[in-house]
Amino acid sequence: MLHITEFNDLEREIKRNKAESCMIYRENSIQYEYYRNRKTKEKQHKVNSITKSVLSALMGIAIEQGYIEHEDIPIVNYFNDLDDSKKGITIKHLLTMSSGMHYPGNEAMIPSRNWTKFVLEQPVEFEPGIQMKYSCGSSHILSAILQKATGMNTAEFAKKHLFAPLGINDFHWYQDTQGIAVGGFGLRMKIEDMLKFGVLYSMNEGVEFQTTHICGLDC
Repeated sequence: MLHITEFNDLEREIKRNKAESCMIYRENSIQYEYYRNRKTKEKQHKVNSITKSVLSALMGIAIEQGYIEHEDIPIVNYFNDLDDSKKGITIKHLLTMSSGMHYPGNEAMIPSRNWTKFVLEQPVEFEPGIQMKYSCGSSHILSAILQKATGMNTAEFAKKHLFAPLGINDFHWYQDTQGIAVGGFGLRMKIEDMLKFGVLYSMNEGVEFQTTHICGLDC
């Protein structure tokens, strides 16, 4: 556990770097927390690519609950108009960002009228599973698949099966023009709720978690 003097040193550094907040959780309790002001504590923060981790958890829940059979399901099961070069791509390839599809960046995807269509129309650069290439597009396709498989918006599914059991009630998930929750960077959450999600991932030595763990988490 950090000593008072170390907390003071930490807080000076936090203020010097103009950080909005900081929370330290250790040994099943919050050891330290700092907020620039009360508004910072209560507001929803754009968590950017943490959205991907939340979406990954939701895919795991969907598989566990039988909405999706397993992670090796080809994505052509959900998008039957794909060309032959993409028929070997699976959900696992999207989760590991190894689909092989070219991704020209968010600056190219965001102005497009249909983000899902835009991503799926990109050319295949290499065989699926061979190479990892960071892609918000892959995450967005996962969100589209989750909505198709469950019949629920990704945000609604998250609220019912992940957030509500964790006591997370104050969040917002942006959608594209087609009503697909933005898979790569669309989530806004409060700082304390980000901690709840982080604690969930630290359970069972951070290796895996099950839905039953979520219901039993006391945050």
